[in-house]
Amino acid sequence: MGFVFLVVIGSAAGYLVSRALGVRLSVAETVVLGVLGTVLGSWIVRALLSFLGFFSWLLGAFVGVLILLWAYERYGRSRR
Repeated sequence: MGFVFLVVIGSAAGYLVSRALGVRLSVAETVVLGVLGTVLGSWIVRALLSFLGFFSWLLGAFVGVLILLWAYERYGRSRR
């Protein structure tokens, strides 16, 4: 897994998921959550759907970021 590829896919996934959930994040938060979500999601999806190849990365990135962003919003962000 190339580092640049990971950052690009993770950033895109983080951006898409944060917009889909209506969450406003800084660029740094979007990239970090996107990259971590991509790693998490790719492990999950590649284990379950290894036959999909490249599409497992895209689906995994989206699912991983979705899970992390949900958890971040629920538990990690300070309430105002």
